[in-house]
Amino acid sequence: MEPQLSRRSSASISGSSCNTSFEHILMHPSEFRNSYQIRTSQSLSSINNDPESSFIGSVYNLVSKTLTINPDPSPFLEEVSEEEFQPYLNKIMPLLHEKMEQDSLGITSRLEEYTPEKCYELVPEEFFDPKFRAERHLEERSIDYQETLISLLDMADVSIFHKISDRWEEFMNAADNLQGLNSQVTDMIQSLESIFQANEQLLKNLLIKSIKAYRLQRRLENIKKVEERIGLIAVVKETQPTVQQLLSIAQYSSATQLIIKTQQTLNSKLKGVKAVRHQEQTLNEIKQLVDKLLDDEFQHVIIEDILNKVFEQTDKLVKMLKSSQGEDNLAKLIPKDLDKLRLESLVDNKIHSGTLQQSLETLTDLLVKDMKINLVKLIGQLGVIKTDESSKWLNISHPHLLIVFKAFYYVFQATLQRLSIFGTIVLNKLGANGDMSYYDLKQVLYSQTNSRQIISDLNQFETTLAGLFFSKYTKILRIRSESIKSLNLLELCQLYEQIEKLSSAWKNFSNQQSNSALASFLQHEKDYISAFHEKKIGELSALLEGETWAKVDVPEDMLQIIMSHRSESARIGGMRLETPDFSATACLLMFYKIIYEYVKMCEELQIPNEIGSRMVEMLKFYNSKTFHLIASAGATQFRLKKITSKHLGLSVQGITFILEELPYIEMRLSSKIKDYDTLLSPEIQSAKDDYNAHLKEVYNKITRIITERVTKKCQEATKDAKWEMMISPNQTDKDYYINQIISDVSSMNSILCTVLNASQMQIVFGQIFSSIQESLINLYGSIVIDSYTPAQRVKNDMQKLVMSLREKLGSSSIQEFIEDLEERLQKFVADKCQAYLNV
Repeated sequence: MEPQLSRRSSASISGSSCNTSFEHILMHPSEFRNSYQIRTSQSLSSINNDPESSFIGSVYNLVSKTLTINPDPSPFLEEVSEEEFQPYLNKIMPLLHEKMEQDSLGITSRLEEYTPEKCYELVPEEFFDPKFRAERHLEERSIDYQETLISLLDMADVSIFHKISDRWEEFMNAADNLQGLNSQVTDMIQSLESIFQANEQLLKNLLIKSIKAYRLQRRLENIKKVEERIGLIAVVKETQPTVQQLLSIAQYSSATQLIIKTQQTLNSKLKGVKAVRHQEQTLNEIKQLVDKLLDDEFQHVIIEDILNKVFEQTDKLVKMLKSSQGEDNLAKLIPKDLDKLRLESLVDNKIHSGTLQQSLETLTDLLVKDMKINLVKLIGQLGVIKTDESSKWLNISHPHLLIVFKAFYYVFQATLQRLSIFGTIVLNKLGANGDMSYYDLKQVLYSQTNSRQIISDLNQFETTLAGLFFSKYTKILRIRSESIKSLNLLELCQLYEQIEKLSSAWKNFSNQQSNSALASFLQHEKDYISAFHEKKIGELSALLEGETWAKVDVPEDMLQIIMSHRSESARIGGMRLETPDFSATACLLMFYKIIYEYVKMCEELQIPNEIGSRMVEMLKFYNSKTFHLIASAGATQFRLKKITSKHLGLSVQGITFILEELPYIEMRLSSKIKDYDTLLSPEIQSAKDDYNAHLKEVYNKITRIITERVTKKCQEATKDAKWEMMISPNQTDKDYYINQIISDVSSMNSILCTVLNASQMQIVFGQIFSSIQESLINLYGSIVIDSYTPAQRVKNDMQKLVMSLREKLGSSSIQEFIEDLEERLQKFVADKCQAYLNV
């Protein structure tokens, strides 16, 4: 029966299927039962889905028989009858016949169009609504609609049945193949069981034979061990005669190694064997005796090679030092060779016996003791007479002290060379290899944990010996601390040279940058600089207070020294070299020498920063002291009755000379002092600023000597000159203001030209003439010029002033200031007087 649906219903149903998934549709069994009760005929789908259907039971029975499986019977089989299935067969039989005819003719069945999916698309959407109720469609008006749905379901059932029939043969073949597979698995299990039984019997036979072989092997091994122990016992019993024989020929190292090896055998392979217990005790006693002999020999050889052979040559060393022989001969005096083979044997024995560390500790104490004894002996050979511990070092001269330090150095150097050879032997025996310095070998081997303690002991051993020398130097320097302060720079440098040689030898040996002797000497240098600074401050202060401030001629050799100093700075920094042009006082020349003593010490000694700071203090002291004495007239309390322009001029010369010299000094200091720009340059710049302020003040004082007198005379001339009366310039007396100005300026010029150079004169007279201009303009501006007489008087005075100054001041550098003065005064005459002069 073919479904008859309207196009509208079909379209709406088809459209709804596009948004509906049917996989989740599960119909409750109660709904099937309700449907079964109301139907007059059942479709294949209803029978398949109905749990009461007999179709499911028949298929179940068929599959069960085919697979020879005995599952539980279906709970539905007793409730299904053939009559229930007969209406369905009557209904679809015509369709099956039609399908078979179409299949025989090769015509595609229209049943393919009615698959379950396509039938579902035609079912109205309301049947899939969760709120769907079947009671609404049981009415008479819904019967046709129900028949349409039933016909659609029937067509889908036929399609399903057709597909089942197509796959039935394949399904039954698979079931048959499963039966064959079950039979093959059973046969395989039986085969495996027989193999397991055969293997079990074979393993049992092999195990018995293996146990017998293992027993025989163990017995053979035990026999070999017994044989080996018997052989070892024989060897142990022969060890004692062999050790005695080696000891008789002084082969202590070989004897010790043989004893150690035998003891290792007794403690391992022969442990617990009573037959060798007596030999073990005997070997222990011999070992203790040999260890003591070896310790004594080890200490004797080290002390003999490292110390005694060095100090054996001290008599010759002292004689050569006193005769001032060359260093090459002195270096060859003390032999450098050691008995390396003997040392290697002893060190090797100590390493194998594990007593090297203990021996080094003991050896350190012995070496320190012997070194002290030998140093005392050396000091006596050097002629240092012992009265008491301190005075014996105070009573020797500086050259004698240098000889003592040289002797210490050569002994110290030879000792370090021998320590290096000994230490290298120890490190090589510990496993160090390579062509490296002794220090580098220690650094490489120190990374190995098993050698670290021995290397630490070696370092302690070497540092203790070196400390004896450093402490001796430190003690001598401490005792002679006051004597050191009185040394000159050359002697102090000689002393440092000896200490620096000792420090360099230790640095090359141990790579340590500092030591107590060097640190002590640096402190003595600081004390030396402090004492020198205080001394020079006192000398300079006394010299300044007693200074007469008279010009002295600069000696030719002094000029050469100045040029030599400037040439050195020019060589260092490429500065322009200028010949000095200055007038000096005795204190200035002395101060110059003192400053360059600081510069020399800064270049020669090891504390340039401290020396540079002290030099700046000296610069500031000289500046403040001369300012107090001259600019502030403090010298009138000592040697001078008053401060004159000549004194001020000499002060200008001194200040200017120092400012000119400072760049040369800075250049030399910057080449020596590290971080000069940060540490010392700001201090020197501060001193420069002080000197420039001082110079400016002195210039002002020189200028005020004239300007104050000119100002005073001009103020008096305003009232006393009787400007309404005509006076000839030749008839004025010497107190007339013009004559007084000319006299003062010319006198100042004649005084200053003897102490100032051209550039300084120009500075001074530039300020003087500038002040004279202002004073004269103020004077003439205060006069009532209302007629010919005062106008002519002003013009006459101006002309006389200019002409006289030109005549008396012949310097070309000053003439330009006179011309400026004339120009300014002529302008005033033209503005204020010319109108009355033309009448």
